[in-house]
Amino acid sequence: DVCSSDLFGSAFTEAHDGEALLARDPRIILTASAADAVRQHITYYPQPQRSPQYKALYRDTDGQWFLNYLHAILISDYEQGPFYEELLQHKQMVEQRLREFQSAPVIWSKYAWVANYHNYFCDQHPEQFDDRHKIDLSLHQLRPSRIVDDIESTTRHSP
Repeated sequence: DVCSSDLFGSAFTEAHDGEALLARDPRIILTASAADAVRQHITYYPQPQRSPQYKALYRDTDGQWFLNYLHAILISDYEQGPFYEELLQHKQMVEQRLREFQSAPVIWSKYAWVANYHNYFCDQHPEQFDDRHKIDLSLHQLRPSRIVDDIESTTRHSP
């Protein structure tokens, strides 16, 4: 009997398990062995804040390390960038999806996670981003209401 680690190796199996079991949110997580390698690499820097991983990776509330893909917005070259317009487009897309999927909590919660990540990213760069770049989460919260209010609303609009 051949197992997947025999065919693909332990790194492949660990990546699959990490994605299947830990990546509940729309994020690219690091497996335990990848996080260990990053920890080791950061020790080569006298100041960890100067390592490339300092900006490229974040730690989520569940302890998982994930790729900070919005960091690419700050990358500039001679021709273009930083890409501020793309951050505003990201904001608009997330807000649109939060409205669109409000009645589908499983999908909506993924966009709520992205909205929180987006705002955290903005908070990490206050010299470049202000409140107009951030998502107003109060407009997109799921709010419970009393069923009587729902019934009265439906009754008023019925012919």
